[in-house]
Amino acid sequence: MPTIVPAKLGDTLCGLAIAAGFIDCKPLRDHPDNAGKDFLQRDLKDGDFVTIPDLKLSLLSKAAEALHKFKKKNAPPMLIRFTHGSKDKPYREDKTETALNVSNWPTDKAGKLADKPFPTGTKFQQDAHDDPDTFKVEVVDPKAGKTVQVELRVLKPVFKPDKTIDKHEPFTGTDEAKRKLTVTCEAVPSKVCLRSPYLRLVVDAQDQAAAANQTLLVTDLADGNDGDNDRVEILDYKIEASYQRQKCPAAKKCTVRETLGIGEDRKKAKVAVHVLKDASGTAVAPSKDVRRRVLNYVRQLYAQADMTVKLVTAIQEVPLPANLLSVANADGKRSTGNAAIQVRVRIDSTVDKTVNVTTRVNVLPIDTANDLVTALKAALPAGTKIEASANPPLTGQAIGSADVLIGNPLTQKIQLNVIKSDDVKHPVTVGALTSATVPEFGGSDAHVGTIEERVLVKNYDTGKDRIDLFIVDKLGSGSLGEAFRPRIPDPTADTKPIDSMANTALFFADNIRKDDHFHTTIPHELGHILMDVGHANLATEMMGQGSPVGANERVVNGPKRISDPREIDYTGSVRGVPVKQLRENNPDVVE
Repeated sequence: MPTIVPAKLGDTLCGLAIAAGFIDCKPLRDHPDNAGKDFLQRDLKDGDFVTIPDLKLSLLSKAAEALHKFKKKNAPPMLIRFTHGSKDKPYREDKTETALNVSNWPTDKAGKLADKPFPTGTKFQQDAHDDPDTFKVEVVDPKAGKTVQVELRVLKPVFKPDKTIDKHEPFTGTDEAKRKLTVTCEAVPSKVCLRSPYLRLVVDAQDQAAAANQTLLVTDLADGNDGDNDRVEILDYKIEASYQRQKCPAAKKCTVRETLGIGEDRKKAKVAVHVLKDASGTAVAPSKDVRRRVLNYVRQLYAQADMTVKLVTAIQEVPLPANLLSVANADGKRSTGNAAIQVRVRIDSTVDKTVNVTTRVNVLPIDTANDLVTALKAALPAGTKIEASANPPLTGQAIGSADVLIGNPLTQKIQLNVIKSDDVKHPVTVGALTSATVPEFGGSDAHVGTIEERVLVKNYDTGKDRIDLFIVDKLGSGSLGEAFRPRIPDPTADTKPIDSMANTALFFADNIRKDDHFHTTIPHELGHILMDVGHANLATEMMGQGSPVGANERVVNGPKRISDPREIDYTGSVRGVPVKQLRENNPDVVE
């Protein structure tokens, strides 16, 4: 008597037939109870009920007390799976992968030191095996020949109205073609299965082209419009492998599929983005382009580490600030005392006050700054923002400077003038940006910042629990970017930036305004903060100093890798595994 079997997603008619003892799905397709069912023309899914006919047994007459060999034509069961393989296990005992990962290796290289060619064969290769993110596709089909074709494709998320993921679906059109790969699987020596060459997931077209037959492109979709394309993460994709059974008798052949996600333990770098306006009040880069570049560049590089970026605030366009008074800038000393300081403060068109302070003898810059705060609070309207902060000493000095912020440049126009500054050891200087070019720190003030950096960052800092990222037109010396590392493991407080300066990065606007113009700059500067390290001593690493390949860093040997599990050396005699450092060294800014 026929049996009705409830199918589930991933089943095939051939698979159900083989499980019931048949060679293929023809008996199921021919059974009248299955006639006209739409599952004959599509993949089976949950809720389908398939009628399995009775198996007709054949009796063979063989001599007794003799050995007879029989070949089971429908074993082993048909399947497809992802595996990394091993050197010495039987093929079918190799571990099945539960997730895939974006490769950290230069795409055309293999070996522990990434100094060997990437193997193209289907058999075990130690050099390819050294990259833990390589994978193979395995097909088991008792009716297959020496080779079969497997299709890999990327599935993208579809969102519900509440912005959570509802399901995954294939790309279409040219996007589908870019994110699809057909690979040939060859029978292994024991013929228990067929396997593909070693494969890699890559995030840009240059890496895809470097090993075109062994790479699947998983680049992101961000366009800066703050819609679903910006919402789609590389780490949200799924990878589907499918195999059409060669000997399936149907016109619509039975297809077995396996789908895996990318990564297993996602983390997000929390970032607040600020775009500086120039003297005319125009942002140095459009917010739409800023969003697109930050999402593109960070997602693409950090996917290697199972990481992404989270914009914790709306992108903020900020005016040039000019509202800082610095005491003993860049040359901290104790005061001479009994000297006059006179400062004029104008806020919008309603406030114009002059305040006077007489310096005390032998006090620190922060003491003089606090005296200024007292005088300013007495003179300016109640509620006016007036804050003093002490800066750590420059390298080689014993005493740091101090700053006073007055007003809010987001909502107020503030003008400061120093009329008198007679204490030679506590000179008072106005900190102001008059253009969107920002002079950057050097060696001795890398933890302190220039006065121009401090007026920018101290005004617009949003907290130590995220990275404040500033887009400026240019940096004064022509560098691409810089970062104020938190210096968490440093035992001496003198080398640490204060909270309002720590976890801050600046980079030049051409990185936003031009396509793929030093595209690793943003993730590199964020990397200084997340990893809390200097520069890597390896040219292909994201944290290498400068670009060994020029402005187009997309090339295969460009500085866009974050090694794992390989250890890397950094300046300052630091050594570590970059992925581990990126994910773990600064937990305050990681979600």
